[in-house]
Amino acid sequence: SSTNMPHWKDVPIQTSLTEVFNKPVRIGRSMHLVALTEKWRRSEIRDKNVLFIVLRTGVGMSLLIKGELYHGANFLDGEIGHTVVNPGGKTCECGKKGCLETFISSSAIKERCAQIIKGGKGKALYEAAGCTMNNITTELLYELANQGDKDCEMIVREIVRYLAMATANLIQTLNPHELVVCGKIDVAGQILFDEFNRVFKEMVMDK
Repeated sequence: SSTNMPHWKDVPIQTSLTEVFNKPVRIGRSMHLVALTEKWRRSEIRDKNVLFIVLRTGVGMSLLIKGELYHGANFLDGEIGHTVVNPGGKTCECGKKGCLETFISSSAIKERCAQIIKGGKGKALYEAAGCTMNNITTELLYELANQGDKDCEMIVREIVRYLAMATANLIQTLNPHELVVCGKIDVAGQILFDEFNRVFKEMVMDK
């Protein structure tokens, strides 16, 4: 089962899809499939070590080692979202405190937006959401940040700082040939990439 779909236990997904499409179906974790897709698309990385950071509902990672996908002992590798970046932080859905996902997951970002608004800031965000908290989305946050709204920029910079910190730690540990950051980031725009690059360079040793 998945922490994002806790009620899905022992669901025969592969069998069901095979019956529906009448084709052979293999099931994999989304972050693993990202790496395999990139390997299939780009022949130049098929003999390299490549680290993938995948942003979706939460955040995960996968790793190609000389072109081969790395699997953990129980196929539970890549759970970067459940690495602790602040021991005194909020309790994560996994039970630990201060996991990366408690800062950068979609639900955590929405909660941070709500805190800002309740504190008297984030007026543009609140109005753009129709003055309804439930209408606040990460896409809306990124859109306003790219338009120059200072409160939204502040939240995006907080998100990126934690993401860059976790990624830099992996780079220092694994020293891959290439880093690929992908997933639900196309709406984030240049502000996310610029801030990520800035913080990342501060945290990673020079060659």
